Amino acid sequence: MKAQKPFYIRNTCRCCDSSELRMVLPMEPSPPGDEYLDSPDLETSPVAPMDVWQCRNCGHAQLRCVYNPEILYGRFTYETQISLGLDNHFTEYADEAYSIAGLCHDDLVIDVGSNDGTLLSKFQKKGIKVHGVDPALQAAQKAIERGIPTTISFLTKDLAEGLLRDFGRPKLITTNNTFANIDKLSNFIQAIRHLMSRETIFCLETGYGPWIATKGLFETIYHEHLGYFSLRDLLNLMRINGMVMQAASLNDSKGGCLRTYFRQGDASNLPIQAEKILFDEKEAAYTDGKPWESLGSKIQNSKNDLKNYLEKKKGKIGSFGASVSTTTFLLNLGLDHWVSCLFDENPIKHGKFSPVGKIPVFGVSPRLAGCEVVIINAWRYRDSILKKHQKINPRTHWLSVWPELI
Repeated sequence: MKAQKPFYIRNTCRCCDSSELRMVLPMEPSPPGDEYLDSPDLETSPVAPMDVWQCRNCGHAQLRCVYNPEILYGRFTYETQISLGLDNHFTEYADEAYSIAGLCHDDLVIDVGSNDGTLLSKFQKKGIKVHGVDPALQAAQKAIERGIPTTISFLTKDLAEGLLRDFGRPKLITTNNTFANIDKLSNFIQAIRHLMSRETIFCLETGYGPWIATKGLFETIYHEHLGYFSLRDLLNLMRINGMVMQAASLNDSKGGCLRTYFRQGDASNLPIQAEKILFDEKEAAYTDGKPWESLGSKIQNSKNDLKNYLEKKKGKIGSFGASVSTTTFLLNLGLDHWVSCLFDENPIKHGKFSPVGKIPVFGVSPRLAGCEVVIINAWRYRDSILKKHQKINPRTHWLSVWPELI
């Protein structure tokens, strides 16, 4: 049997199929960012391009490089419950979706990309029947262990037919931080539509491209995240596939997310909040690529400043955080050449070695592996990290390097 290639380069836009793409944010090539190794003698999967391109036609920002999902998710270790604040976020999410979808006792909710089942557990507590779909073995097994029925697979139209046969038609379908991970979006939407009736609501939450660019959330760019949506390009894609918007909003989860609700049907007037979001996108000239280009310049300037700063340090340098985003963060700020160890609270990562540089990962201890400086790469959680860990070793200087050097 011929071996599958680890990745390929896509030449057309995922949302509108246009070939009019231009690079707006150069990024360092990377292996799969979450492929932490059990031994430094092992090799990661191949390095692949990770530049961001934007469609001149619809404005969708995306990676052209598509990594083999069997490689990405075969050893995927991310679990929802390890993300700070996400549990509370999903409680609010479930309350809102429950109301918008008009759920009643014993209605069915299907979550596609359900991970460890955290969101579905919120519906389950309300007496709602739930079922998850996720290809990541480790996370899906965690969900099953906590009583969340889960099918370990990618969603396809054939799988959707099996779900209908086995569990019936859902009243609500959700997908969260999953839509951006899908290459063939129209196929995915058609599988979702196969599950829907005219009364079914489809809710998707995904990283919001304009905020990723303007807030500097470059560490959220990695091979799993193929698309960075604005409301404009998402609406265009859903209209093409026969979906009508019911509601839209922005929230601060993971630094910035767009949450939208759709149903099947013909075009209708947009909700007021959606009109406001579209107006703001136009005012920011987002489709012209300027926010992404500005982010690229800021990354390069910070990389140069960091190099000059760290060259003056003589002691050992560590870094806090060992997630998929850590790989992007270290590579694009040039920190992989300076950091000799990583610290993380997640025991799954302890004793592992990073995909780039094979940097060892330790738990947080008073010795901090003798580091003079610990760089906070999980910069959005800087305050909570400092509050919890800064005092454990007064000799260690905790350094935040993005979006500015503190």
